[in-house]
Amino acid sequence: MKSLPVLLMAALLPNAAAAETIDVRSDSEQPTVIYGEAENANGTFNEMTVEQAADAQNPFGNPIVNELPYGKPAPEVEKGKPLPPHVRAVEADGIAQVKLIDATPIGINVRSTVATYANVHDELRKVFARTPDAKRLGYKAGDFSYNTGKLRCPVCDGTGVISLDVQFLPDVEIPCTGCRGSRYSRDADAVRHENRHGGTCTLPQLMDMDINTALTVCTDLKLVTQRLKVLQDLGLGYLTLGEETPSLSGGEAQRLKLASEMGRAQHDTVFVFDEPTIGLHPLDVRTLLGVFRTLIENGATVIVIEHDLDVIRSADYLIDMGPGGGEEGGRVVACGTPAEVKRNPESRTGKFI
Repeated sequence: MKSLPVLLMAALLPNAAAAETIDVRSDSEQPTVIYGEAENANGTFNEMTVEQAADAQNPFGNPIVNELPYGKPAPEVEKGKPLPPHVRAVEADGIAQVKLIDATPIGINVRSTVATYANVHDELRKVFARTPDAKRLGYKAGDFSYNTGKLRCPVCDGTGVISLDVQFLPDVEIPCTGCRGSRYSRDADAVRHENRHGGTCTLPQLMDMDINTALTVCTDLKLVTQRLKVLQDLGLGYLTLGEETPSLSGGEAQRLKLASEMGRAQHDTVFVFDEPTIGLHPLDVRTLLGVFRTLIENGATVIVIEHDLDVIRSADYLIDMGPGGGEEGGRVVACGTPAEVKRNPESRTGKFI
């Protein structure tokens, strides 16, 4: 069994029903799952204890990062902040950073798409700028930007939608009548990329493809294929490249945020997932469990706040918060392996594991 970093925390939950010390230890090769009844202290434990303690006094050296575009390094922070008053101690030898992966939407800008967030669109613009059609027409890579390029749709200015002002009601957005949602003018259809199999497509057509289909078209584009394959392995193969990131479900947003973390060593990193199964089909939950295993195989420590029984059963160590919800909760009912929690008569969830 490989040696993983240990996160040991003693905390006093600020809204617990009674003043009680919570001791948490995580040192497993499977995810550590914190769960409890709805409106229990499990969310509070995550938000008020794990996150704040990780970001305070900074024994980890880096801040919590809850939204980091593909390939962007974590920001540097000043060390030495005091611990929050409700956290008594944090020991995390070997941990350099904590990354919170929650369901927060990826921005509110409709110009942000799956392709731009995954840093695929910039590479595609360069590819199309090297085509014979682009050279003949004098187009550069910047011209293929739907934000500022010459080929963006003049009707919607590259957003793909038109906002209708409805009096006394919220504005209504409809697909652009000029580009039909593609974000590009008709001039972009004159530039086609041909792959090694003889197939051709335009950039607007490629942006309208889902990731699974785009992988079959971009087989000769090594960097693009690598980045799209990561998204496919995360179970996001059904998303289109041009899909707006603010429209993604909470679970989809969490997995997209993970794209830049896959395939790299994570021995000094703790990942905190806040209910990652939100909006996921049961089959997608299996994919999510595979993502957890990949992170752990790369050396990461994974902590999950969750209610889904499949995720709870897959954990190596459980922390059952309860016994009830709201004011009836606020203490640790049971800790241990799923088998140990199942045998604990005080655990309401244990009987269903």
